[in-house]
Amino acid sequence: MKKISRSFISFTRTERMGLMALCALLIILIAFRFTMHLWVHPVINKKQEQRMVIAWEKFKQTQAKAKDSITKVTSMPLDLNTADSISLVRLKGIGPVTVSKIITYRRKQPFTDLYQLKELGHFSKATFDTLKMQLIIHK
Repeated sequence: MKKISRSFISFTRTERMGLMALCALLIILIAFRFTMHLWVHPVINKKQEQRMVIAWEKFKQTQAKAKDSITKVTSMPLDLNTADSISLVRLKGIGPVTVSKIITYRRKQPFTDLYQLKELGHFSKATFDTLKMQLIIHK
């Protein structure tokens, strides 16, 4: 049975140099492709630039409004028995694991006191005091 493939060493010197040149060219082209954005800039006329500036300003305004609405939402106290997981995760000091423990606990029995929250997580005194101001329990 004839061996079809040859090893790199069995090539002639000219063939090896040609393959190495092709590999070097390929590496250069890949490097050029991934760094092209650093020196090639699109041509933008004044109208396009004005539209981009207006769009950027609108984006910044919507981000500021969204941030204000989030702070307003988190500034109102949440009911520990009815708050959804997203609202609870937004509170400082409560992570996803603690939220899942809270939801599991309140499915079995609703919270009657905020101090029951200490049973579910290891909160420092400062964190628990902050959470007491942000959470309420409707009976």
